[in-house]
Amino acid sequence: ASDNVSFLEGLLEGIKREDLISLLKQFAEGREVSSAGDQPDPHEKPIEVICENVGRDWKMLMRKLGISEVQMERIMAANPYNLHEQLFQSLRVWRKGKGKDAKVLDLIKALRACNMNLVADRVEQ
Repeated sequence: ASDNVSFLEGLLEGIKREDLISLLKQFAEGREVSSAGDQPDPHEKPIEVICENVGRDWKMLMRKLGISEVQMERIMAANPYNLHEQLFQSLRVWRKGKGKDAKVLDLIKALRACNMNLVADRVEQ
C-alpha cells in the first residue's frame, strides 16, 4: 500500500500539484482530511427544524416558496410514504433554485404566511 502512495505522490509531483500531495500525506498518516464540503451549511439547521415540525401541510409551504406542483409530484413519486424526505427534498429543490438568494428569512416569512408560527419561531431560534 505504501508503494502505491509513493507512486501516486511521484505522479502528483510530476504535474506540480502540491495541494494534492499534502492531502495525500494527511490521508496516508491517517489524519482527517477536511474540505470546504465538510463545513456545515447555514441552511441545514433551519431545514431540519422545518422537516421535524411541518406535517401534512408541507405542500402549502412549498407553494408559498414557489415550488411547482410538477416538482412536488416528482418528489412524492421518488419518496412515497416518507413525508419527512418529501419535505426535505422539496426544500433542497427550493434552495437549489434560489442559489445564493436562498435566505432563512424567506423560509420564516413563508412559514408565517401559512400560519405555521410555532415552526417559524423555532427556525428563528
